Amino acid sequence: MSVSLKARRRSPASQEPEAAAESPAVASAQTWTNGPSLMTKAASVALWGCLLCGPVALGVAATAVAGGEGAPVAVAAPVAPGQVMAVGDSAVTTVSTWLTATRSDGAALQAIYPAAQWSTLPEVAPELRAGAVADVVDVGQGVWSVTVGVDVRTSEADAWVRRYYEVPVAAVTTAQGSMAQPLTLPAIVPAPGDETGAAVAYPVAQSSTGPLGSASGDFLRALLAGQGDITRYTSPGTSISAVTPAAFDEVVVRTVMSSEQVEDVGAPADGRTAQVLVEVVCGTGDGAVTAQYRLAFTARAGRWEVTRMQGTPVLGGARAVTQPAGGTS
Repeated sequence: MSVSLKARRRSPASQEPEAAAESPAVASAQTWTNGPSLMTKAASVALWGCLLCGPVALGVAATAVAGGEGAPVAVAAPVAPGQVMAVGDSAVTTVSTWLTATRSDGAALQAIYPAAQWSTLPEVAPELRAGAVADVVDVGQGVWSVTVGVDVRTSEADAWVRRYYEVPVAAVTTAQGSMAQPLTLPAIVPAPGDETGAAVAYPVAQSSTGPLGSASGDFLRALLAGQGDITRYTSPGTSISAVTPAAFDEVVVRTVMSSEQVEDVGAPADGRTAQVLVEVVCGTGDGAVTAQYRLAFTARAGRWEVTRMQGTPVLGGARAVTQPAGGTS
C-alpha cells in the first residue's frame, strides 16, 4: 500500500485543524529506524509503557533514549519529518492488518495492538487495494489522528468501495529515529473534507470541434495513439515526444476548458496564448479510460500549437462556467 501525507496541526486551545501543509511521502523516504515495520519488539514495549504512563512519559522517554544528560527541558520543537512518516506508515499498516485479520489468523494484528480480541474478527477477510494516507492531524502531546483511505471488496458485494478509517497514533522521535504505535483499533469514518481551498481555474468551456479543441485532439492523438507526427502540433523549439509504443488505439476529446475567454472561431492572432484543461477518452481493444491533460498553447501562422504540457494546473477560486456559443459539441 502506498502512502501520501498531508500533515496538519490542531490548535491546543480549540482543537480545530489549521491549514494543511504538504509533507514528504512515506513511500519515497523511509528515514525512521525500521522502515515499513512499525518498530522493533523492544521499541514497541518501551513505547507502550510510555503510553500507559501518559503523554508526559513520552517526552521523558524520548530524552532518556537520546542519551541526554541533566533534567529535560520542555521546549516547543518542530515536528520531525521522520515522525510524520512514522505515524502515516503505522496507520496504513494498522488498517491493512486489521482489515485482513481473521479468527484463524490474528497474530499480526495482536502484535500491533495487543488488546485485539481474535473472537471478534471475521471468518473471511475482504480484498484490499490502493491504501494511502488521506489526512494527518497533529492533535498535540505526541498524538496524531490519521485517516487512511483504502479500496475494499467484500464477498457480499462484488464491487470495490472506497472507505476511510481513522486511527489515533502516538509517536516519539529520538536520536535513533521515530517510533509510532496505534492507540486504538481503526474506526470507519466519512471521507475527509478538502480544507486546502485549492481549485483548478478553467472556467470557460470551449467547443471540442473548434480551433482549440481540434488542436488539442490532434496533439493528443499523436502523443498517445501514434496518429501523425507530433512535431506538426507543437511550437518550434518545443521538445515533446510521443508515447512509444502507442498506448491507445483512439483518443476522443470530450471537453475543453480554458483559463480565460479565448475567441474560438477562425484563425487566432499570432502570439495569442491559451491554457486549457482537456478531457479525453482513450480506448484500446480492452476498454477505455478517461484522462485529463493540461496544455499551454501559442498561436502561430493562424493556428494553435502546443508550447508545453503543464505539470501544475491553473489554480484559483471557484468561478461560474461560461458556455461557448453553440454549445460544446
